[in-house]
Amino acid sequence: MNSKRTIKKSVKFESDSHEFYYLGQEVSAPLAAALTIIGEDFPVRATTEITQVNVRFQIGGNGPTLKSQGGLVEISGQTVPQVLRALAALRGFTFEGQVPHCHEERSRFKTLGLMLDASRNAVPTVNTVKYILRRMALMGMNTAMLYTEDTYEVSSQPYFGYLRGRYTQAELRELDDYADKLGIEMIPCVQALGHLAQMLRWPVFAEVRDTSDILLAGSPKTYLLLEEMLRAASAPYRSKRIHIGMDETHNLGLGRYLQLNGFRQRFDIINEHLKKVVNITDQLGLHPMIWSDMFFRLSSKSGGYYDKESEIPQHVAGEIPKSVQLVYWDYYHAEKEFYLDWIGRHRALGHEPVFASGVWTWQAFWANFNKAQVDNEAGMLACKESGVQEAFTTAWCDDGNESDIRSMLPGLQHFAEHGYADQVSEIQLSRQFKGTTGTALCNWTLPTGLDDLPTVESMRSYYRRNGFPITPSMEGISDMASRNWVAANPGKYLLWQDPLLGLFDEQIKDMALAGHYEKLSKQICALPDAEFLKMPLHLSEVLEHKAELGVNILKAYQRKDIPALQLIHDKTIPKTIRKLELLRKTHRKLWHQLYKPQGWEVLDVRYGGLIARLDTTGERLSEFLQKKIDIIPELEEKRLPIADWPKGTLGLSAMSYQHLKSPSLIN
Repeated sequence: MNSKRTIKKSVKFESDSHEFYYLGQEVSAPLAAALTIIGEDFPVRATTEITQVNVRFQIGGNGPTLKSQGGLVEISGQTVPQVLRALAALRGFTFEGQVPHCHEERSRFKTLGLMLDASRNAVPTVNTVKYILRRMALMGMNTAMLYTEDTYEVSSQPYFGYLRGRYTQAELRELDDYADKLGIEMIPCVQALGHLAQMLRWPVFAEVRDTSDILLAGSPKTYLLLEEMLRAASAPYRSKRIHIGMDETHNLGLGRYLQLNGFRQRFDIINEHLKKVVNITDQLGLHPMIWSDMFFRLSSKSGGYYDKESEIPQHVAGEIPKSVQLVYWDYYHAEKEFYLDWIGRHRALGHEPVFASGVWTWQAFWANFNKAQVDNEAGMLACKESGVQEAFTTAWCDDGNESDIRSMLPGLQHFAEHGYADQVSEIQLSRQFKGTTGTALCNWTLPTGLDDLPTVESMRSYYRRNGFPITPSMEGISDMASRNWVAANPGKYLLWQDPLLGLFDEQIKDMALAGHYEKLSKQICALPDAEFLKMPLHLSEVLEHKAELGVNILKAYQRKDIPALQLIHDKTIPKTIRKLELLRKTHRKLWHQLYKPQGWEVLDVRYGGLIARLDTTGERLSEFLQKKIDIIPELEEKRLPIADWPKGTLGLSAMSYQHLKSPSLIN
């Protein structure tokens, strides 16, 4: 194995030889501001030399349009993002070597947006958010939200977001100004009931705590605090819309609320609370939206959001304030028919839904484009068929945010393409992506191989095994019997699982994983302009040695193969530690480029813990090899499967780091 692989470097992250020049005095002020911003990392330049001009811009028409004649391209759109989308299309066609005489698109949605997680340990820097806003504008997207549970400044509450890298009011105002110049509406996005464990951990908030992560509904002090929070959250933004969350409050009314008030129907609690919060938003002149899941969960015997047997009582639906928009989030289904059903169920509540898909940035080191693509395809097709007018996609960063947030860009582009086409072709997607980013789609998606192994269970197998119907719309999915459509994340659990206890080793013991990761490393190294893939490269190099380490140790131990154990002790473990340390430093550098420094300490602890366990594993082998101990008790216990995956396959593991690092749940 090559231990000295290097990436072919490029001078710029996004580079090409195509320059687009426009006459500055011909462009309206809004377009001039947007083009100046886009020009930070896109080859479009204002000029005063008429002989240099090869593009002209204007606001107008029915959608993103470009028309070329005699070396001059006229670009137009109804909005600034639509003009910029047409510019990205021009760049994509230029890369292909042929610009059509006319290329026209039509917007399918009133709102096309992104919700970016800034709460699950990593807070993207202002510059990172600006980078994403520029990409969004070039995709033709017009709405953005930063998901901030406690990561925004509330001046009267010093413990709110304490040591978490919270955004200042000035930072959020700067981002809102920046987005506005790109024609993007930034909408504040907070939580007004649950998902507030980070805040509620502090004793100062004890009086407004129901459970560890849910506010105490009904308490006057809760609503005084919420008014402060909502006022602070909305102050930096132009928009009068606000997302107030209220999702996944599974234990609502079952903690301190129960002690104070006795048991009450939770439908009543949530609707009463919602009305009080809406009174606050009304006073502030805000128009709220919430996630819809709790209404469906509370009517389900299993507590599931997508329980087809659930029925929301009519009186409960009637109590939901009409001014509140319901957001239907769904990134788990590949069947268009399912989304159509749930859109109808939302409309039956008397509310026109906003749809939220996902780009699958969570629970992995690189976004799962395969999963995002197939589920987004089904959801967005259903939205267009049923006439839903508002849609956004979500980039969650659960469990500490180990991923490079930019890895979402292929999924984000795919989502945006559905905003401008009835159907999305691979050719169209690849061309537009290269126009947006300057790099090839296949380069960005190559690191999905960290999780997309040949042994991952197929979607067809997964659906059949769980008794899910394979609907007519699913039959058109290419590679349904292969590719990682089921969101398996072996790149995460093979890295973090304990090397000596081998929580997943029973399931991977007959798989040739090292060869897969060696091949992936070589493929990444062979790419030109792939400096941004350093982290997935070094992770794949770690997994060449770490993925099967526990299996190989156990096999050699059981066979009393002393030479094999000696080789693992002398060579494999030290090499794995060196590779892991290189990965840690690469990841650390990337983190500090993309995110605020707060939060990295969590990943430092994870890397440090794994390095320590590898060192201990080596020490335990050394003691055995030197006959200081007769047995290694950790290797004496029979390994058991941790999940019901079919034999010989890797399946979905939604476990957090706490659950997959070892059998112990103690951090």
